[in-house]
Amino acid sequence: GDGYNATAVLADGEVIVRKGSLCRTYEAPSLNANSIALRAELKSTGVLQVTDAGLLFTQDYAFGSPSGAAQVVYGASVNGWDAWKFKSGKSLQS
Repeated sequence: GDGYNATAVLADGEVIVRKGSLCRTYEAPSLNANSIALRAELKSTGVLQVTDAGLLFTQDYAFGSPSGAAQVVYGASVNGWDAWKFKSGKSLQS
């Protein structure tokens, strides 16, 4: 998508965003306070690094839900069950 390019795996009920994935640098007004705080924490701990291309995951990171992971990546309020797609193009929800 525009400003992000992320891959993830599903394991043990978690969505693990892979090292090297990119997040949008900006945050939309729709992004909830918890996701804003988590993005700030991930930046301060070095999990997300600011680059010219976007926020870069420096390591794999596990999220408890598809939506939580998608919101950090998108920088906006999104439904992760629809946002995350398999290579086939189907969403997690389909």
